[in-house]
Amino acid sequence: MSDQPRLIDDLRGAHVPVAGLWQGARADGIPSVDVDNRAGITAVLDHLVGLGHRRIGFVGGRRLGDILEREDAYVDYMTQLSGPPPEGYRQHATNDPTGGGDALAAMLELAEPPTAVVASTDVMAIGMLHEAHERGIRVPDDLSVTGFDDIPLAAYTVPALTSVRMPVREMVAAAVRMVIDEDAEQHVRGRRAARVLEPSLVVRGSTRRSVIGA
Repeated sequence: MSDQPRLIDDLRGAHVPVAGLWQGARADGIPSVDVDNRAGITAVLDHLVGLGHRRIGFVGGRRLGDILEREDAYVDYMTQLSGPPPEGYRQHATNDPTGGGDALAAMLELAEPPTAVVASTDVMAIGMLHEAHERGIRVPDDLSVTGFDDIPLAAYTVPALTSVRMPVREMVAAAVRMVIDEDAEQHVRGRRAARVLEPSLVVRGSTRRSVIGA
């Protein structure tokens, strides 16, 4: 909702309790519950670097909310590791399998393509798995792919997708408690509460040690 300020204003002035979910930890105006996107991206990059990957790309959607935080975390991590990501290592596409596939295709045209790619969502990562298969690129032998969200389908892709799991049940429960426990009068005055919960990394078959040196 960060690109809809009028909606935020309307919700801030609502006479019923309101809480937002998955708006990014920097969302303002209404109580919110979110996942620690930086911790999630750090975990997945630590995993890939531990496997020997240094040429790591990132595929994201619109730079808003959660996606913006995930991309910023990637840039900060890689810059500290080896300098700013090379040109073309950050791709932006629609948040669907087609967008993920198109983004990977663009990366594979680079003179030195990445050996691993971090997708900002699982649906984009699934598109990348399909694109790699169509091109005869073996995942994870030739390319490691990771997602974010750990949607149910992530465990059933071929290979199964390494992903960052959000504590969805806990997040929803926290939001429900927030709107039940928060006094409605405090909402009217614009009081904002925020909860940011830790994700966890689920390692599956789509990542493997890099056979290419740094």
